[in-house]
Amino acid sequence: MRRKYWMAFYDVKKAAFYYQLYGVSSSRWGKAVSVICTVLSAGFVASCYFSETFPTLWAWLTVACQLVLAYQPFSSFSERKTAAEYIVQDMNKLALEAENTWELVRKTDDRETITRCTDDLRARQDAIEERFATVATFPMNDIIHRRAVKKTNNYFRRFEL
Repeated sequence: MRRKYWMAFYDVKKAAFYYQLYGVSSSRWGKAVSVICTVLSAGFVASCYFSETFPTLWAWLTVACQLVLAYQPFSSFSERKTAAEYIVQDMNKLALEAENTWELVRKTDDRETITRCTDDLRARQDAIEERFATVATFPMNDIIHRRAVKKTNNYFRRFEL
């Protein structure tokens, strides 16, 4: 029974790391799009000004880059970054509560108490994820998942089963 609580605790901490890493990744991609569009816009404006060939093409390319920049706050990168910030805050609080409850679970032999704590932990994790994001908001990313598992394993080295 303790093992079930331990796995639920592990899952909460792994989810916190996963969303944190996902938020950082989304932020980096959003910044990269901004920088690329800004540089391209500047280059297209300069080409339009200095080049006498295809001025309309350069103008349309500049407009396209500016439209991408205008759309960016509504993109999935921005949505993921914002949702991840809220989820990480609540997941870290939940992980801290789970860590404090672990001492109670570890010392008790009451199966009912352990089951209640485990079910409560899983329900609260699901509620946090559902409140701030849908399944489509955070598609599975294997690279981020592997990094989250690694960070979680490093975090749990300090605990005794």
